[in-house]
Amino acid sequence: MLRTLSTLARRWAAPAVPSRLRRRWRSLDADRREFLGATLTARGYRVDGPSVTASLADHLVGRLTVFRREVVPWLADAVPLDGATVLEIGCGTGSSTVALAEQGAQVIGVDILPDRVDVARTRCAAYDLRCELHVANAVDVSSIVDGRDVDLVVFFAALEHMTLDERLAAMRGTWAMLRPGGHWCLVDTPNRLWVFDGHTSVLPFFHWLPDELAVAYMRHSPRAELAGAWSEVTPESVEELARHGRGISYHEFEVAIGPLAGLDVVSDLAGYRERHSAARRLLRTWRPAHRVERVLRRAGPPVHPGFYTESLDLVLRKP
Repeated sequence: MLRTLSTLARRWAAPAVPSRLRRRWRSLDADRREFLGATLTARGYRVDGPSVTASLADHLVGRLTVFRREVVPWLADAVPLDGATVLEIGCGTGSSTVALAEQGAQVIGVDILPDRVDVARTRCAAYDLRCELHVANAVDVSSIVDGRDVDLVVFFAALEHMTLDERLAAMRGTWAMLRPGGHWCLVDTPNRLWVFDGHTSVLPFFHWLPDELAVAYMRHSPRAELAGAWSEVTPESVEELARHGRGISYHEFEVAIGPLAGLDVVSDLAGYRERHSAARRLLRTWRPAHRVERVLRRAGPPVHPGFYTESLDLVLRKP
C-alpha cells in the first residue's frame, strides 16, 4: 500500500512528458507482448518474483514506462536524441534501449549477462527497432565501437556493480571515445556519500564502510539472501559484494576524468524535475532527503549539487 502511494505521488509530481516524445512511443500487439512475456519467463522472470529485479511485470512493461516518463524526457532536454549514436552500458533486458531507440537514437547496447542481451534482442525486434547489442564488459567497449563517433554514453545502473579498477577504466575509456561536445551520462547509480544504502544492504551508513568491514557487517542486513552470503572476509567476497553494488561518488570522476572544477555538468535528474514541476518545487523543503543534501553540500567541496543527491543521475559535456 505504501509503495503504491509513493509511486502515485511520484507520478503526480513528475514533469509532464513532451508530446513530441509521446508521439514516438511504440506499442505491442497481443501476440508480440505474449511472446516477449514468454521469453522473460524462460529466463527466470516470474509473476511472483522475490524482488522487483525478478518481477515479470517490471521487466515486461514497468521499466519501459519509467524510462519513457522519467529518464528519456530528462535526457532529451539535455541532449538531442534523434539521430544520435548512443553507447548504452548496462542495457539489461532492453527496456531503456527501446525507450532511446524509439526516439530516433542509434543505440549500441552492452550488457555483461548473455540472457539479458537475448531478451533485449527479442524486445527490440518486437518493437520493430534495429539496435546493435553485445555481450561485453564495459571496459571492452572500445573494440565494439571501433572508432565510430559516439554522441552520448549512458551508464544505466552499471558503474556501481564494477570493481574499482573496472569502474575507473570504463569511465576513462568511454570518456575518451566521445567526440568533442559529446555527452556522458550516469543514471540510477547509488551515491556513496548517502547516509542510507537502499540498494544492496538496506542499512544506514553502509556506503561509508571500507570494503572488508562491509563484507563482515553484511550479516546484519535485512536481506536474507545476502546476510549469510559470506562467512569470512576474502578478496573473493569483497569482489562479490562489489558486484552486488557499492555505490560511487564524485571522487571517481576526479580520478578518472579530471578536476571537478573543470567538469561541465549540463543537467541532473533531480534538478530537471524541480525545474519542470511546480509540485516538486513545492514539496522540496519537506523532503527528508533535501535536508541530507543540504548537510552534504555544506560539508563537501563546491561541486554541482547533483553529486549530493541520493542517486547520481548526471549529464556531463565533453569540451
